[in-house]
Parts: sequence; structure tokens; C-alpha cells
Amino acid sequence: MKYAKKKLKNLKEIPCKDFKSILKKINKKNIYAILPVKNTITGTIDETKEIFKKNKLKIFDKIKISIDHCILSKKKQSLKNIKLIYSHSQPIKQCKIFINNLKNLKIKYTNSSSEAIKKILNKKNKFSVAIGSENCSKLYKLYIIKKNISNYNKNRTLFYIVLKK
Repeated sequence: MKYAKKKLKNLKEIPCKDFKSILKKINKKNIYAILPVKNTITGTIDETKEIFKKNKLKIFDKIKISIDHCILSKKKQSLKNIKLIYSHSQPIKQCKIFINNLKNLKIKYTNSSSEAIKKILNKKNKFSVAIGSENCSKLYKLYIIKKNISNYNKNRTLFYIVLKK
């Protein structure tokens, strides 16, 4: 959002639950999408690669962002109590070392990180958590159970800001 406010005027955020939803939105005139392209831990993002193969998109700009994944929860709790984690597959891969050290943890994959957050907001199970950013914790009023859980400290993702050709 900081980038967008600086580079694009009169911007309105339109959250989407998955890449398919993003593509439907950018079919309209003057709608930009921010798509992850490559991560320092997991490499090329396959879902985005497929989008570029199947769609005519113009790359408007590029931006690299530090990714500091956190364990987020609706309630304050201990890591040892966590039973279920919601996340998109990319954060799971980027935080595999940390996740493997948690005992008896079930993983539920979601279409996006924002969908993972919505899942824990709507669940009554207080032992459910999601992987998200510190900004997400502020935006959705969630507790940060653990910060900086990525496999490596300098986890960065390259994003393309795109629009339909």
C-alpha cells in the first residue's frame, strides 16, 4: 500500500481471495494487480507463472518486499497449544523449518493468506492460527504468537504490478 500510494493516485484496494479473482478484476480498465513472482526461499511462484502464460498482462512496475511471516491468532496463547494452522502453500514452504518443530500440528491450505486470516477470524476454535504479517495483525486485530518464522532471515519476494494489455 505504501508503494501504491506513492506511485498510483486515487488508489482503492480491492482484496481478492485467489489469483482467479484477481484476473477477473483486472479485466476491467485501469485496475492493477500486485502478483508475487519469485521468493528468495521458494523460487518462482508457479501459480503466477501460469497466469503469465495464459493471460496477456503488461508489467507496469516491479517491487521487492521483505517478508516477515508471523503466527497470528484471535486469542493470546502459547505455541504449544496450537493444533491447526491455516495458510497458502507459499508461506508454509517459506516457514517449513519452524512448522516442522511444532508437535501435532494439522495444516489446512487456503487460496491466499487473506483467506487464512478470515478462516481464523470465523472459527471458534481458539487453537487455530494463520501465517500472516505484522501488518495483518494490526489490520485484523490479531495477536502475534511468534514473529519472524521464515526459514531464512532475509526472506524477500519480487512482485510485479500488472494490468491487462
